[in-house]
Amino acid sequence: MAKRGWWLVALNLLMPGSAQVLAGNRRLGRFGLGATLLAWFLVIITVGLALFARPVLLWITIGGGFFSAAVLTIVQVLIVAYVVLWIVLTFDALRLVRLVKVPGLSRLAIPVVALVLLGLVGGGAAYAATAVGSVRSTIGSIFGQSGPSVEPSDGYYNILLLGADSGDGRDSMRFDSISVVSVNADTGAVTITGIPRELPNAPFSEGSPMRELYPNSFEGHSSSSCGWNGWMNHVRYAAEVCRDDGGAGLYPDAVAHGSEPGIEATKDAAEGVLGIEIPYYVFVDMHGFAQLVDALGGVEIDVTERLPKGGPPEGWTGTDVNEWAIGWIEPGKQRMNGDTAQWYARSRYTTGGSSGHGADQH
Repeated sequence: MAKRGWWLVALNLLMPGSAQVLAGNRRLGRFGLGATLLAWFLVIITVGLALFARPVLLWITIGGGFFSAAVLTIVQVLIVAYVVLWIVLTFDALRLVRLVKVPGLSRLAIPVVALVLLGLVGGGAAYAATAVGSVRSTIGSIFGQSGPSVEPSDGYYNILLLGADSGDGRDSMRFDSISVVSVNADTGAVTITGIPRELPNAPFSEGSPMRELYPNSFEGHSSSSCGWNGWMNHVRYAAEVCRDDGGAGLYPDAVAHGSEPGIEATKDAAEGVLGIEIPYYVFVDMHGFAQLVDALGGVEIDVTERLPKGGPPEGWTGTDVNEWAIGWIEPGKQRMNGDTAQWYARSRYTTGGSSGHGADQH
């Protein structure tokens, strides 16, 4: 009876449903086996696509818009449903063991081992379901609104990447990271061009409403109520923040197309700087940055020095960082979640050359 019990537990782990087919409710066992075989089939298909057809897998899970969101939702539901089924099969397998007839230590060891395995498998599946849900929500929030497809410009698809410093506890937003990704329409080769956020006097592309206001390139404006300088990351202020109409007069269709006047103005400036057409954009703030890192399963970084989390209060002139640090990032190679990676990327205190804002550019 002890050997029988261990075999049933092992079969329930390796091939859920097989224990019921051999010694219990065969109808339940066949259902469990069918679900298990389907799960293995889907896993094999996914691994095969990852190894031999990665673009197809990426399109299914990320690039298919609402289709990808639907696929990820179905995957999440299937994972949860299979975990529930496995829990039912595990407890039914323990019933089939007939513990009252099992002699010695096996009477206690069999259920303990079965429940530990249940916790490990269930916990892993729960993490997988959470990760899938995180990917779905992140992709949805970043790529949920998009414009119509357009033909490549001079053989390239150009996408403006905007990283903003807005987030919880911050009342302003500036595009502190500005890059343009150019994808070759034939080969898929990618070129990334960074535009300094402090680039002065950027020209605007032909036909831009901002070019009518600034025919000789972008200029600063001093005002006691709402002013800006001539830097690239202040274009949004001139086009949207400091206008009574919020930029609607300049870009009346921006909001309807899932954009904002400040983003469109910055896009026109990037086109003028690089001399290319940029029909697409992706915008990520600090909260979205953390979500994106979490959706990717974290990021591995080799930290070279101890860095504090948090920042000093307004007007702080002390020298003891422990007065305000809410935590520390220790030296060494580590996998960071989104929150920790964000603190690392924005670290500027206790580091060399920490007086400026250069750390925001990480």
